[in-house]
Amino acid sequence: RVLFRSPPEHPAMGSILLNMAANILGLGNAATPLGLRAMEDLETLNPRPGTATNAMCMFLAINTSSIQLIPVTAIAILAANSVEYLETFMGALRAGACVVPLSTMAAADALEKMLDDCDAKVLFLSDQYRSLVEPYEARLSKLIPGGRIAYDFKRAGWHDFEDWLAPASEAPFEVPLHPLDDFNIIYSSGTTGLPKGILNNHLKLLAIGMAVSSNLGLGQDDVGYACMPLFHSNAMFLGFMPAFWVCGSLSMRERFSASSFLPDVRRHGVTYWNYVGEPVHYVLGAIEKQYGNDLAKIRAEVTNDPKNTLQIGRVHV
Repeated sequence: RVLFRSPPEHPAMGSILLNMAANILGLGNAATPLGLRAMEDLETLNPRPGTATNAMCMFLAINTSSIQLIPVTAIAILAANSVEYLETFMGALRAGACVVPLSTMAAADALEKMLDDCDAKVLFLSDQYRSLVEPYEARLSKLIPGGRIAYDFKRAGWHDFEDWLAPASEAPFEVPLHPLDDFNIIYSSGTTGLPKGILNNHLKLLAIGMAVSSNLGLGQDDVGYACMPLFHSNAMFLGFMPAFWVCGSLSMRERFSASSFLPDVRRHGVTYWNYVGEPVHYVLGAIEKQYGNDLAKIRAEVTNDPKNTLQIGRVHV
C-alpha cells in the first residue's frame, strides 16, 4: 500500500500481488491478464482518468523488470524451417531445456535484447540470418563456451551442427519433467516497446496437440503442412504437435510459397494444414492466377484431383 498508495482492502492490491507472483514464478500467460486487471483497478483510484498516475508508473516499472525465481536452461534458435530446426527443438525439450525460437523478422537490436532477456546458453543459427547476429556477436557473453552452433555455415568460433551432434550417445536417458515445466519462450512483436517473453509449459503443448488431432480425427497416416515459420507458436502448436501426437507426418518448406502449395499437397499427400492471417488468400490468389474464373476446371483439376488429399474439414485456422 505504501508503494501504490492504495486504500486498505482495495482490489488493486490483490491484482498487483497476483501479477507479481505470476511473473516471479514464470507464468507469463497468467501475468499478462492479471497486469491488465491491476491497471484497471488502479484506474478506479485515478483522480485524472486517462492520465497515468504515479502508482501506475511504479507498477509498470516493477512489472517489466520482474525477476523469475525458477530459472531454466534456455537455448535459442534463429533459423529457417528445416528438419534440423525440429531436431534441435524436440531434442532440447527431451533434455529438459527451454527453447527460445527467435523471429527471423525481428531487427538485430531487438534480437540482441531477446537473447539477453532469456539468458540463452546456446544459440543455433542458419547462414541466411547471420547478419542479424553479427552486429552484437561479441556481446553475447551469456552463451556458454561452445554454445555457438551453425546449421549450414563454417566460421571460426562456431561448431558445425552435424559435427557437434556426432559424439552424442544414443543410449536412453531419463530427465525428470513436470507438466508445468516451461518448454519455450515466445517473444511478442514488440510493437509497443521491448518484446516480452511469454512462457509456455509442456502441458499446454501436449494438450493442444491432443485436442487438435482429436477434433480433426487425425491418425498415423495423416500428413500435415506447416506454412508458418517454426518460430511462430501456430506452427508448433497447431502444425507440428497434432502430427507428433498421433505419430503422423509433417511437410514444410523453408519458406511458404503460395504457388507451390497445391504441388506440395499432391506430392506429399497432405491431409491437413493450419494457417494464420493471409496465407489462404495467397493460395486462392495463386489458384485464380492459374485457372482464372473457370470453376469447372478448378473443380476438375483441384477439388476433385485424386492426388489432392486435403479435406475442407481439416483446414485449421
